[in-house]
Amino acid sequence: GTTLDTVQVGTCALQAVTVTATSTTYTTCTGAGTIDNTYKVIVQPNASGFTSGIIMDSASTTATAGTVSVRLANPSIGANTTSGSPTFTFWAFK
Repeated sequence: GTTLDTVQVGTCALQAVTVTATSTTYTTCTGAGTIDNTYKVIVQPNASGFTSGIIMDSASTTATAGTVSVRLANPSIGANTTSGSPTFTFWAFK
């Protein structure tokens, strides 16, 4: 196993974006403590806040301190959808 040196836990709000039908797009949240791309991150979306049909399908840390990048998917073949500005809980490990 790997020894963990640092663990950060918090809540972060995503910036709203439009996700084109049957595609994915990336958005970020800022305010995720001091985490950067040396951390691994696990996220859990909160029960409310996401527009119906939008799926959070991956997340990663970035080189910019305090920023988490999240990929959102819109599997609908119908319409482009705005994501809203949902919050999520993150656990960052280093």
